[in-house]
Amino acid sequence: MKKIVSAAMIGIFMVLLVGCNNAVVNEMYDDDSKIAQSSDSYAKVGSLSISGEDGLFMSAGSFTGTETIWEHEASEDIEAEISYLLSVSSGGKAKLVLISPDDEVTIINENTDNSSMSERVTETFSLKKGKNRIKIVGFNSPELKLELDVKTS
Repeated sequence: MKKIVSAAMIGIFMVLLVGCNNAVVNEMYDDDSKIAQSSDSYAKVGSLSISGEDGLFMSAGSFTGTETIWEHEASEDIEAEISYLLSVSSGGKAKLVLISPDDEVTIINENTDNSSMSERVTETFSLKKGKNRIKIVGFNSPELKLELDVKTS
């Protein structure tokens, strides 16, 4: 009987721990100062990522928090051509953001539950001298698919 009670208490503790962790990373979604931090904090389940020099394919069964998916140290102010496809399903929302060296956050794209892009979008963004980053930010554990290519001039 003691083993059953102990197992139940551990199970309840684990559920509370996971729930609290998601609540903490969910708080980041609308807070640019937390998104811009150099560290990442996320919960990801069922993930597949394939990355190359300037591109990335990522699929996740569940994603909450922030993850840096691209970085570039620019020696001067330059232009970047960013091509992306971001689809979200199973609840929640996700956004792709560009973070400048001075921690300014620019939303590249944001999608909510069951938002699907059928074609890639290509846009040009200015990169400032210094370390520029792109992060994926998820809220409320959406299932997501992301394709990203970045070309700098």
